Amino acid sequence: MRAVAFAACLATSTTLSHAQPPMTPRADVPTPVVRGWVFTPSLAYGLSWDDNILIQGRGEDTRWDVMNAVSPRGGLDYRDRRTTFSAAYDGTILLYSRIRDLNAYDQRGTLSARRLLSPRLTVVADGNLAISPTTELTEIIGVPFIRTGARIGGIRGGVEAILSRSTVLTAAYTAQAVSFRRGQQEAANALRGGHSQGGTAGVRHRLSARTALTADYDFQHATLTGPVDPAAPTGTSGAGVPGADDTFDIHNGAVGVERRDSRLFTYSAALGISRLGVSSAGPARTGPMWRLGLSRQFERSVLDLGYSRSFVPSYGFGGTVQNEQLTAQARAPLARRLSGHASVSWRRNEPLTLDDPALWSWWIEGGVAYMLRPWLHMDAFYSTDRQRIDRPGGAIARNRIGLQLATGRAVRIH
Repeated sequence: MRAVAFAACLATSTTLSHAQPPMTPRADVPTPVVRGWVFTPSLAYGLSWDDNILIQGRGEDTRWDVMNAVSPRGGLDYRDRRTTFSAAYDGTILLYSRIRDLNAYDQRGTLSARRLLSPRLTVVADGNLAISPTTELTEIIGVPFIRTGARIGGIRGGVEAILSRSTVLTAAYTAQAVSFRRGQQEAANALRGGHSQGGTAGVRHRLSARTALTADYDFQHATLTGPVDPAAPTGTSGAGVPGADDTFDIHNGAVGVERRDSRLFTYSAALGISRLGVSSAGPARTGPMWRLGLSRQFERSVLDLGYSRSFVPSYGFGGTVQNEQLTAQARAPLARRLSGHASVSWRRNEPLTLDDPALWSWWIEGGVAYMLRPWLHMDAFYSTDRQRIDRPGGAIARNRIGLQLATGRAVRIH
């Protein structure tokens, strides 16, 4: 969900999003910070060229096509002294010129809320749902790129508590579910899907105006369902064995430091342990986990870098992988009405079982946006998704280039 984040082109105050569909950029219009209700409708039309619409590997049937994308969107925001609420819906109608059987409707929605119960206690909640015709979403870890339907949804609810003038505690319950559409593709029917639930906790203690210590812990109990086999008895997995679903318990804990050297430069680092409990994949395993982050602002330009490594559930083939991920995002004004944006995401998924393949994935996008009118913007973009998997035909490359027009305006509801 990470292709061109159109909001980053419209306003330098909006962060590049990795929750965007890979087929077309998104037309987001920034919402003003005002009290009361604000409704923001927007509409975008995009035309793009795709050199691998079937998402096939090297040496296979790689076809090109021209795609029209119509993206209606609506956002609803509310703010008062104690409460903030935000809900958004994005839909993209994908219409292909040559192979019309690939026409699809990409949908995603988000919901978030915060309520200040007291000067020291805040309740938070959020949720998201994405329905996509491909598996190229960056949120789905350890899954090969396939043109098959994917659905991912998640919820989170928790509290933020100020324990003292220098210490803040956060805690939340999380849940996620992933499923894939079954069809005639052998690779699609091998995908597993599943669900997980768990919790997170974190403490941030400020040592000075520029330095803070952090401690974080998260736990996930994941259940992965077997691939569907039509010949298998009801209530069994794809292997036809009752109760063949796999469960995993994953623990991640780390301590770190955050440092702000100036108003424009911030970096962070954390080191800890990642542990996989005993499961059907084998005995318990323990490994190091770490993460690094850097944010640099150059007047109105922004550069963000991040790296992490830990054990995570994989809803693709195996169940659990050692995940390494590197992200970089940048945006900058180029002229009075012209701005640029770019993002790169790299991920390596090493399976913890010998029978499952390793994955190397890249998501790269960039573009420029021009403000024709305060309510009308034009964006020229390029994006590419690449993946390498240890199997025949496992080198996949998909390139897209196109142009988009977007319009929208925030309306205050009295």
